[in-house]
Amino acid sequence: MKSESNRSTLLLLVYFGVTRLLTLGYIIIQGINGYSMEHEWTLYVFDTVPMFVVAVVFWIWFPGQIRPAVDEYESVELGENGIPKRP
Repeated sequence: MKSESNRSTLLLLVYFGVTRLLTLGYIIIQGINGYSMEHEWTLYVFDTVPMFVVAVVFWIWFPGQIRPAVDEYESVELGENGIPKRP
């Protein structure tokens, strides 16, 4: 389950990066008055939807569950000035 969330979010982020590059390419080719700049649905679909899916995946599989739990913590004794004492 953990690897599926990592893999799916990685693929969605790669998709997001590729669509950003394609959008930039279309803007350079078409100019500022091109189709993708005059019609906002392309920005909503290619930018918002993948990030929403990533947010839903992280909501289902929280990244804190992926990291192993720490059972013991190392304690450090501090001196009067807040500097750790040497052993």
